[in-house]
Amino acid sequence: TQSTWGTCTVPVLTLSMKMDEMLSLVTSTMKLDRDRGLVELQTHINDATEAEIIDLWHKLSNLCKVEESRWETLHGSMAAATLLLMRKPMASLPYRDLVDIASMQLENSESRVRLTCGDLLGQMCAIYGADKIYGFVKQRVIGIIDQGLDKSMLEDDPAHDNSAGKEFLEDIAGWRYLESTVHALKSMIRGCGVGFKPYFNGELLDLVTKTTRHNNRFVREIGYQTISSLIESCRDIAVDHHGNVISKNLSRGLSDNWSQVRMAASIATRTFLTNCEGKCDLYYSILVPPMCLNRYYVAEGVRVYSIETWRRQFHDSGPEIVSRYISSVVEFYILESAAENHAVREAACSCIAELLNKIDKTVTQPYIDRLLDALIAAFRDDSWAVRDAACVATGTLIQTNAETIQLSRVMEIFPLFCANLEDNISTVRQGAALSMAKVAIAYGESLLDTICGKINDNLLAIEQQTENDNNSSPDIDLAHTDQTMFSCGSLAPKMGRSSLGCSGGVRFKRPTQPWEQTDGAIYLLTELSSSTLYQNHINKLIPLVAKSLSYRHYTHHVNVLETVAKCLPVIGRRIGKQLLKSHLELFFDSLFYGLTVDSSLTVDTCKECIFQLAHFIGPNILKGRIENYNATYSRLFNDIVPM
Repeated sequence: TQSTWGTCTVPVLTLSMKMDEMLSLVTSTMKLDRDRGLVELQTHINDATEAEIIDLWHKLSNLCKVEESRWETLHGSMAAATLLLMRKPMASLPYRDLVDIASMQLENSESRVRLTCGDLLGQMCAIYGADKIYGFVKQRVIGIIDQGLDKSMLEDDPAHDNSAGKEFLEDIAGWRYLESTVHALKSMIRGCGVGFKPYFNGELLDLVTKTTRHNNRFVREIGYQTISSLIESCRDIAVDHHGNVISKNLSRGLSDNWSQVRMAASIATRTFLTNCEGKCDLYYSILVPPMCLNRYYVAEGVRVYSIETWRRQFHDSGPEIVSRYISSVVEFYILESAAENHAVREAACSCIAELLNKIDKTVTQPYIDRLLDALIAAFRDDSWAVRDAACVATGTLIQTNAETIQLSRVMEIFPLFCANLEDNISTVRQGAALSMAKVAIAYGESLLDTICGKINDNLLAIEQQTENDNNSSPDIDLAHTDQTMFSCGSLAPKMGRSSLGCSGGVRFKRPTQPWEQTDGAIYLLTELSSSTLYQNHINKLIPLVAKSLSYRHYTHHVNVLETVAKCLPVIGRRIGKQLLKSHLELFFDSLFYGLTVDSSLTVDTCKECIFQLAHFIGPNILKGRIENYNATYSRLFNDIVPM
């Protein structure tokens, strides 16, 4: 027979195998052997007699007592003892020696030993009870945690070096004994269950709360896991006597800069609300805002978990809950829109857009001016994703409140929309086009000339495009050369809020290329094509769109061609067959040219455009038009649209 542990497949030992051979595997210096030994031990335990279990327990205890034991021996022996208690929870086994050893090894230099000690103490609590285990080691465990927290407070003293590099290192590096000892506390709380209630008091909660505010993210993460265990084990005390303290602390964790800490706080929050039983309303004003925002957080695990928690807690009453606590929600969104983490700022802007779409206008009306100010600030963000989210949200805000927002205010914001419409990022240009169309339609003829003039100017901008359209600047920026790079979302933000004021620009953005101006104008024209007010003007602008495709002297001309190929069928369906047919011939050369370029994406996009046009106006009609225009295109058309 075979057994699998991790990725290794090994033969299962028989019951008659010598105990010493099995223990030698458990205490081996090689991890693969230790894993193998635990597999064999698990199989042996299932069929072992009580006498064999007791004999094994004594041998494991003796291995741990040897002062010169290697860390692998300690780790393997304690892991084996934990497994033995899980499989054969015999209260008759002597526990005091291993409790002493495990509590002393909480300060072992090897983290794996310390974590295994915590697991063993937790399993002992489940079998022998809180008084015999936690009551015995409490003073030592609390002392180690206190000492670790005092050390961190000393490090935060202004008299000590607190440079950015040092702060960064403290946030990602392990924190010696503190993290593993809090892990041991969490394991014991979970093992004790309801038996831990006599030991739960304000002092312990204050201690755990301090760990959740530690400058090291691993300590904060295990701190929130410990709070979750406290709530599960001591529900009545946690909710009835310490609900306010816990809810405020959970709100802080739900806004943490690290995704792993947010996840731990999200789990603790679900546990807290599940155990509130009718008292949730007391804490919604604190917890609803960060819970709502985390449904848009960049880390998928946090986002999916938060969505599920929201669904479980509120079902279909989410808009009603947000409306009830609208003041707290708006305050939180505005605060987070200026957070240090660019991913949080993006989520806040997305949440503001959702707020305006789903909540009744009478509820959000008192906060419109403040929300608009926050979005305008985000409009100038260094991060393109934040600028995009802010632009979309601003368009929604103005559209839904056009009757109360004066046109002069819109004109102040108009340059920001235009900047996004000409952004280096295609996604930002598309978002700007969508938002500008919402605003243009909402204000009708008041913006008609301004919008059409902007489209006209940007379509003509392609004439100024030089042959060198390289996306990168030819000059090397020494400020961004050989500098530290950070990962997305969690570490020190590489892109901050713009600090250049109302007239300032974005630091991490190259100058706009003329072809990008034209590309954005095509997207805007497409979005406006659904408005009857703009259709006559669009009909006059379509020839300029076709003309923009005649400029092929620059590398990115295929990008503009792809945009037109995606937008032309959409425009056609909106303005109708009659108007579309009057312009078709203007695009034939460019579309069939697109079938011959080296870019497979451009080829596929042009094929799809031709196919959709044929489906819309009729394949025979389109084929006849193509044959009359240029008979050599017929073969290519037949390959795309079989007749």
